[in-house]
Amino acid sequence: TISEIICLGIPSILIPFPYAIDDHQIINAKILEDIDAAIVIPENKLSATDLSDIIYTLIKDEKRLCEIGDLAKTLNQPKAVEKMSRGLIKLAEK
Repeated sequence: TISEIICLGIPSILIPFPYAIDDHQIINAKILEDIDAAIVIPENKLSATDLSDIIYTLIKDEKRLCEIGDLAKTLNQPKAVEKMSRGLIKLAEK
């Protein structure tokens, strides 16, 4: 999932499912794509040739693979659950 990609800094090629509820896969993929933290291919533009070309290009470019992973990791919020929990507790105390 996107969470694991971000948390672990995994370079990725994302092919969002276009029929997901509220377009959440497309929205999440776009967040990564906008900062060059993933390569996004719309399902309707996907071809085996294009996908294999992208994979081959990335395999040959270790620096780019590392950059993509590092950029994904910049979105990581390691204390997000803790922050949300504290906020909910404060809200419940009101």
